Parts: sequence; C-alpha cells; structure tokens
Amino acid sequence: MSMSLIEKVISLENHDELHTVRLLVLISTIVGKKRETTIQITKLAKLDFILRYPAALYKALDFVNGLKDALITESEKNNIESEMLAFNYSPWSSDFRRLLVLLTSRSLISWSSKGNSIELSLTKQGEDFYNKIIRYQEFSEIIQQSKSIKTNFSKLSMLKLDSVLSEILNPINLYKHL
Repeated sequence: MSMSLIEKVISLENHDELHTVRLLVLISTIVGKKRETTIQITKLAKLDFILRYPAALYKALDFVNGLKDALITESEKNNIESEMLAFNYSPWSSDFRRLLVLLTSRSLISWSSKGNSIELSLTKQGEDFYNKIIRYQEFSEIIQQSKSIKTNFSKLSMLKLDSVLSEILNPINLYKHL
C-alpha cells in the first residue's frame, strides 16, 4: 500500500537528517568565516524556529523591515503549518538539543556551555560538509533564508526577538502578514 502525501510529509518530518542539515546551514551562516561565535542557546533555537517555518520568516521580515529578501515560495508561505503556528508556537523544540548533540557526535560542530550562552564552532568536517551542501540547488533557498536570518535577526536582543515572535505569531496578527 502506498503512502498518502500527508503520510510522506509526516515521515519526512521525523528524519533527523533534514533537521540537522537545516541547523548546520544556520550555524555555518551565523559563525561565518571565523567559524565560531558565542550565542545564547535560546536565541539559536528561536532563529532555527524561524528558519524551520518559512511562513514565520516571511512574517518576521515583513514585521521588522518590510523586506522579503529571503526566497520563500508560495507553497511555503501558505502551507498547513502556517495556520498551526498560532496554536503550537514554541520556539524551543524538544529536539533542539538533540540536534546539537547529533551534529557534535558527527564531528560537524563543537560547543560548550558558557552561562546561558554557548561557544559554538564549526569543525573542519562541518565546513567540508557545508561546502558539499551548497553545491546542491535543493538547498539554495534554505541557505538564502539563513543569510536573511543572520542579517535581520541575529543582532537583535533577546527581548526584541521575543517581541517580534510574539507579534507575528499572535492569532490576531497571524494572517495580517500573509
């Protein structure tokens, strides 16, 4: 018996590979050429949340500066998750630390706690893997979206980032930005 489209989407959601690649692309973009940075772990989780849900990125960009410089397709803006974000909003995924551990166990990143922040670095293997990823057209949108997140949100204070997320995911404002 073949799987329905919904079953296929659900099965993809359960694949760590997709999430670890997304997070590696985001980390690589944030650390930049120096390959390391110090960032609050909750901030990294929130930036990953914005990247994971392109509809949230679209709304956040519109809210912050009216720009839509990230490549976001119509299907990403209008997917079923767009409507569910208002009800399931939680920028802290229970899988987030596990994804960091998976990236570490594969020697793609290294990190250590420093108060409420982490010292995060991309390993040589992580850099090599990222350089392989960028060769594939399928990842061009997520790479562009990561760059947009770095440019527009990485320098925001946690208070401002929380304010942006609260505003765009407020049920009253949710559909105003689409």
